[in-house]
Amino acid sequence: HFTHMPITYSLNVDTSYYENEGFEKAADDEYEVKRIKWALEIIENASNDLIQFKEIKEEDNPDIYIYGVTEFDCNDVLGEDEEEDWVVEGLAGVMNVSDNKILNSDVWYCADQVFIYEDTFSWGFGNCDNFPLTEVHELLHAFGFGHVFEDSASIMYPLTHIVHACKILDIDEETK
Repeated sequence: HFTHMPITYSLNVDTSYYENEGFEKAADDEYEVKRIKWALEIIENASNDLIQFKEIKEEDNPDIYIYGVTEFDCNDVLGEDEEEDWVVEGLAGVMNVSDNKILNSDVWYCADQVFIYEDTFSWGFGNCDNFPLTEVHELLHAFGFGHVFEDSASIMYPLTHIVHACKILDIDEETK
């Protein structure tokens, strides 16, 4: 767990990638920043403000480093080949711990440039297009929560699919 409030974070969302004729965007970066901030707000509200966040600059050593990048950049982080049959929507985890206390975490959101995105793009897809499902899921990994395999409707289920409910239950219930 983090030992202080607010938990600081930095945002670095840049989904630019190079094509034959110049740089392109895999997503609307400003829209994605809004979705990430919405996910942070959802976590604050779900915790009755016991968890609070504050944005700071990356060079000021935040508790959580948040990146929005292309799928290829995520594959580089994972060390995976770009030709996988599955799409990584995000990855996150605790990076440094001391005396059972989280010092910092990384969160990566992956935009897949194979698809054509509109302003309503979400890192997640399916019937939760307007809910920041992946954003909340990855942020909970930054707190050390793992996947829940027993309940496919859980926010911490590792795969996004059509049966996901567009809601968050009590965080304690979702992340047992």
